Amino acid sequence: MTLGMIWTIILRFAIQDISVEETSAKEGLLLWCQRKTAPYKNVNVQNFHISWKDGLAFNALIHRHRPELIEYDKLRKDDPVTNLNNAFEVAEKYLDIPKMLDAEGGTPSPRGAAFSMVPHGQRPHGIGRQVNP
Repeated sequence: MTLGMIWTIILRFAIQDISVEETSAKEGLLLWCQRKTAPYKNVNVQNFHISWKDGLAFNALIHRHRPELIEYDKLRKDDPVTNLNNAFEVAEKYLDIPKMLDAEGGTPSPRGAAFSMVPHGQRPHGIGRQVNP
């Protein structure tokens, strides 16, 4: 319950600059992802499911904010496992975002149980760190 409320507060302030009438936090977050990834080749974010499966959107989001961490032009659309592993490893190593999904099966990682309902690319920087109760 507490994590849900905190996440809602974070979403509210992280996307407050998006001014679209009657936009829910999820819709606002989708719009934010679309705007951030729009300039990237082979990325067309339409939802929080299929649009992320090839790994390019995850890499594009990281590259957009930290271009030195991702060699985006070397990624291949036909190699989703490599793309996903790259994004998840970079996010974990350099952004303190624990791996939430398994690239091979798209299954939640045991480490990501607390945030399993929030896909990797939706968490703001640093959100989702392991916290001991």
